[in-house]
Amino acid sequence: MHPAGASDTSLLAGDNYSEGSVFAFVDESYAPFVAAAAVLVESSSADRMESGVASVFSHNRKRHYLAGMRGFERFRQDGFHATNDPLEVRMAFVDFLADTLDFKSMIVYSDRSTRPDLSDKQRLMIVFDQLVHDVLGAYRSRPKVVFCFESAEGMDSYVEQVVLRAARTFGRRAPEIEVRFGAKQSPYMLAVPDYVLHIFGQWRSDGAGTELEVDPKENRSRTFRAILGSISVARSLDDARVVRRTLG
Repeated sequence: MHPAGASDTSLLAGDNYSEGSVFAFVDESYAPFVAAAAVLVESSSADRMESGVASVFSHNRKRHYLAGMRGFERFRQDGFHATNDPLEVRMAFVDFLADTLDFKSMIVYSDRSTRPDLSDKQRLMIVFDQLVHDVLGAYRSRPKVVFCFESAEGMDSYVEQVVLRAARTFGRRAPEIEVRFGAKQSPYMLAVPDYVLHIFGQWRSDGAGTELEVDPKENRSRTFRAILGSISVARSLDDARVVRRTLG
């Protein structure tokens, strides 16, 4: 396990990854659902993707006309965060994601309608367990999968246990597993699952109780369309509903 805050200019600096290894950058959210997203990037593309996110950050932090906005000052200090970023910054990053073909996304979420006895943190561990199973089920033939989470202090050891326990269920079919914990902008790539979750949550909550659709006349749908091509699967733990990139 790599400690929180441990980072290099290159994601691969000092490490030796076999061809075909995969990075899974993971983030979680408690609103509007308890959810987690994994953004999957081939090890051969990881540094290029990291540099791309860093470049978009560097360009947007120079928007001097936004100086003094609380969200912009937080962005300049901490990096991208979908719920806080000003509209100009948010749309610039969405445009970057729409133009980037180097990643895939998997999402697992729960609207809390089942097992009301669970706390949100307990529910999140179940969400993580399903997400790790989905990732390893899709990438079990790879030599190595590196899971990278943003550090949540006391939660880190529990998260690592969930990942390793899920991997053991695959037995000898499981790839080598590594679990890392990062921090804000370390790596920059952790911004991508944050945005994927936010965009999906906004779109999905807007359509709650209706048939899921992508309406180009509706702003949240247009934003969702920007990342839809990356989504391998978005799975509800409550009603078994599955969203795939073929939607719309």
